[in-house]
Amino acid sequence: MVNEKMKMETMLDDLLIYFPIFYQKVRTSKDFKEKQTSAAYYQIMGLLMDQGSLPISVIGDYLYISRPNMTSHIDKLVLDGMVERKGDEKDRRITLISITPEGMDFMKKARVKVEENMLINLSSLSDAEMEELFTAVKTIKKLLFKIKDVKTE
Repeated sequence: MVNEKMKMETMLDDLLIYFPIFYQKVRTSKDFKEKQTSAAYYQIMGLLMDQGSLPISVIGDYLYISRPNMTSHIDKLVLDGMVERKGDEKDRRITLISITPEGMDFMKKARVKVEENMLINLSSLSDAEMEELFTAVKTIKKLLFKIKDVKTE
């Protein structure tokens, strides 16, 4: 039991410390100085590219972003012309968020930059280490989708 608790604590520390470092090594916002970008900026637009138009609350639920923070992120994205608000045809109380053609273009360019940054930053790894990293990321992705969300109050 003590060993399992220590494993869990180590895993938690590793996730909280090293995942943000991994993201920092591949992020692209430094390459797009004309836009003040953040992780949430890319995550919101990436989700909209993948899922299509969504209500703000659904985007927040997917990305674990609070409603007040979602509003400020969406306001910024609208101001930058990356997304737009549209009324839901079925329920006028709902506002849907959609990525704009400019947002799509930005994300395509950002994707190229991410790939370039990753190639540069990961170039110090051997072929065997790259394969190990690829397998590890694939495993983490698979396991993350198995984890059930538990809402705490």
